[in-house]
Amino acid sequence: MPDRHSRLLRLSRNVNWYEPPETVAADTRKLLNEAMARGTNEDIEEAWALFSKDEFVDAYQHAPSGLFSRRHWAYWGLTLLGNPEALPYPVRYPEVEWEWPASFQDKQSSKPATADDINWIAPV
Repeated sequence: MPDRHSRLLRLSRNVNWYEPPETVAADTRKLLNEAMARGTNEDIEEAWALFSKDEFVDAYQHAPSGLFSRRHWAYWGLTLLGNPEALPYPVRYPEVEWEWPASFQDKQSSKPATADDINWIAPV
């Protein structure tokens, strides 16, 4: 079985592709936040094997804005704190208070979104 450091590096590579794995692995909060927001089921299982629930809770409580989707935020609030609304959702620019229009959020389509789909919301 690989040692802890090797496992941390592998997990870091899986959940963060834009920073050196050594940098991410050295920051428990960052690694756990990246795993909670972007990890596969296997990544989450590996993170649970490497870190305690208290470390997950600490990372969640100090999560940066813009990383989590609302769905992931609610899931981890329920999983870690027993309440999907335990902590307010961290937003980048709270003074803006802007959300995607409901008509865009509810749009169900089997085809991928195109630039035209997005441009009608915020024309360039």
